[in-house]
Amino acid sequence: MGILYLRGFVQVAQDVATTT
Repeated sequence: MGILYLRGFVQVAQDVATTT
């Protein structure tokens, strides 16, 4: 439980950045 958390965070951040 570390890389997955980071990947999830990056995914959300990218999604938000793309949506915004």
